[in-house]
Amino acid sequence: MKKIIDLFLVLVMILSLTVCFVGCDAGEKGDANTNGDEIILLVDVSDSLNGIKSEVDLFVESVIDSNNGAKIGIVTFGYDQVYAAELSANTTDTYTKYLSAPMPDITATNIADAITYASTLFTRPEKSKIVLISDGAETDANSSHVIKSIAAKGIIVDTVCFAEEAPANEVQIISLQVPDKIVVGESFEAKATIQSSHSGIATVRLFDNGVAGEEMEIELVEGIQTVSISCTLPLPGLHELSVQLVCAEDSLAINNYYSTCVYIQIYDKILIIENIEGESESLRTMLNDELNVSVVNVSDYSNMPTEINELREYEEVILINVANADMPDGFDELLYSYVHDFGGGLFTVCGNKEDGNPNDDMFEANAYTREDMYGTLYQQMLPVEIVDYTPPTAVVIIVDDCIRMLNYNSVNETETRFYYAKQGAMACLDALTERDYIEIMSLSEALTKEFEFKPCTQRDDIISTIENISVDSNAYDNDALALKRAGDALAGLDRVAKRHIIFVTEGCCPIDNYEAYASCFHENNAKGITMSIVGVECYLDYANRMEQMLVYYAGMTSKNCYNITDLSNIQAVIKEDLGSPLLKDFSYETFMLTFGVTDHAVIGNLNEAYLPALDGYYGVKAKEGAEVILVGPYSNPIYTQWKLGLGTVGTFVCDLNGTWSCEFIYSDTGIQLINNIVNNLLPTNDIRYKDIDVVIEGSGYSQTATVTTDLEEGEYIELSVRALSCENEAQTFTADAANVTRFSFSITSAGIHAIIVQKKDESGTLLSESVYYKAFSYSNEYDAFYDRESAAKILANIAKYGNGNVIESPADVFDSRESDD
Repeated sequence: MKKIIDLFLVLVMILSLTVCFVGCDAGEKGDANTNGDEIILLVDVSDSLNGIKSEVDLFVESVIDSNNGAKIGIVTFGYDQVYAAELSANTTDTYTKYLSAPMPDITATNIADAITYASTLFTRPEKSKIVLISDGAETDANSSHVIKSIAAKGIIVDTVCFAEEAPANEVQIISLQVPDKIVVGESFEAKATIQSSHSGIATVRLFDNGVAGEEMEIELVEGIQTVSISCTLPLPGLHELSVQLVCAEDSLAINNYYSTCVYIQIYDKILIIENIEGESESLRTMLNDELNVSVVNVSDYSNMPTEINELREYEEVILINVANADMPDGFDELLYSYVHDFGGGLFTVCGNKEDGNPNDDMFEANAYTREDMYGTLYQQMLPVEIVDYTPPTAVVIIVDDCIRMLNYNSVNETETRFYYAKQGAMACLDALTERDYIEIMSLSEALTKEFEFKPCTQRDDIISTIENISVDSNAYDNDALALKRAGDALAGLDRVAKRHIIFVTEGCCPIDNYEAYASCFHENNAKGITMSIVGVECYLDYANRMEQMLVYYAGMTSKNCYNITDLSNIQAVIKEDLGSPLLKDFSYETFMLTFGVTDHAVIGNLNEAYLPALDGYYGVKAKEGAEVILVGPYSNPIYTQWKLGLGTVGTFVCDLNGTWSCEFIYSDTGIQLINNIVNNLLPTNDIRYKDIDVVIEGSGYSQTATVTTDLEEGEYIELSVRALSCENEAQTFTADAANVTRFSFSITSAGIHAIIVQKKDESGTLLSESVYYKAFSYSNEYDAFYDRESAAKILANIAKYGNGNVIESPADVFDSRESDD
């Protein structure tokens, strides 16, 4: 019996010890981790998930309820993060802590910083996991830049995708654009881009520094549309331009207001460089008094700019009659950099040599000759190409295709008169320019020919036409008719200055039809049409009679009648004929300007009917990509401009000293045109040398400023960021480590913000300063039409590079980490 009692007591003691140990285990459950796993639920609580917050909360609660003993913590995030519930195996009140925790900034989504923050909370990274619960619509930073480094620590990252559907009734403004160049007092168009999920009626209104403009009703379309709003800024300086949209059917209001900033700086400092002393005086008189104009002679080397920063003190350079040869050594390179690299404006004006006169034989161009410009950097800068100018000419080549053209001098078919006649016709292409026109006609086509003058640039088509001409036995009697029809066609052509006929024949016979020839020659002469006859082995009496008729009835000279006995010379003869002064010499005559474009700032509201006349011009060819704004005779460019790098170059192919421009420089319209040209070439940004250079970049709230300057010992940079609506609050940063410094800062409030960068010495004394302005409208968090498919791919990539999975069930949270054990 005693043994039984002793055994019972032993069993009781063992049972008591077991209960004690079990009680100890139970009491320490909050600190012990049965499997060692640590899980952070990283929950996106930003505004883009506000509509489905209850679904997200239910998922978080279900994960906590499914816990199998792992430590669980919760971090909520938007733009920043809150450690809502610390890691613990005792998850009894984890969900309650999550619900009652303070909220982060929910107006943006920064997944990258959130993941990075969560990764620092683990005690055992190799046994840890982040479960990212989000819609993937990140507005700041880039999660792909950090996920691999987090995975390298052994931390797994799973993702759960929750996303609200796109709203059924939503309208938002996604941009507001204004022209690069805005002139005080001049109207311009601001363009608001609107996105809508539905059609309907809305109103928009533009504000300038808070002052409302007129309300404008618009008809919404489903999708994206651009609305133009007229605006005029009355004063220089800083302007906050904002557009407000109001629509009855709209689910979100914060994205209905969009701002941009415009700083109208007065750019007015102009340097005129003239070739002849006093030649710029007329131009100077034409320019508005508000412009700050300096004049220097190109040969005054002591006052000509020699360094790029000297040139950058001016917003525009005007060259008056300055040839490439007139420039000091290296000035062309300086000028190119000034325009291309820094954005300066360049205006070039033509002129003649000092002793020349455009009305006599002494006239000789100075600034615009091919010999001076060919292959130079100066020519490369201009929007026009300087060419050996001849007036545009139209030529009709009449090829005699009668049977007598086949008389042979040898057994070789290629030595017929007809063969050489066609070779002569082809020679015209080598004698004419790309401005000229040509038409080919055979005698057999005299009754049926439909004239279609082709530019000489269509060389292959013209050669093919010539090659396809064949002899016709009925062509002999059509000489006079062919000449008349060619003359009629030429007379109707209004885009050329000279009109010419070349008749290549074995010998027309005016003896039989004298009156018809005489009438035809006389009529063409009266129309200003010139003519040459190229005889191929003509009988002498035929040649003499043709020469007499050309002189007497066609107003030509004996030099315009050729009788070729050595047919191999026919091409040289025709080239000589087309190169004669008869066609190449150009008499400058008064002409009226026309507009080459219909809508341009240079034209403004000017009326073409009131454009002044000019008495001459220098022939040029507009380059590809250039804008021909003013046009002269035969479509010749008179004023042309183009972009060159950051700057703009304009070329006026007439003088402005009164030689060819007497009416122009005293005309109100001419004066307005020149001021429009000069103002249009002025830069849109400050090009003057700055001691401090700042580049501001950013996406969403996050911004960076890269500051470049030279720092001496003890000097430092101070950067301040402040909203103009709250000037007493500012973010301030300092740095003195290097001459190139990057500052990171954030802009989170709507409106205009000033970024002030100052260089100071060791005592805090200001050495130099640069001020920049940046507008902010609303966070991308409130882009109701964000790409949901791309956002889901972001979460999928985070899981992929985080060695995790895209999960759907709360139970899946515990799978991947446990599978590693």
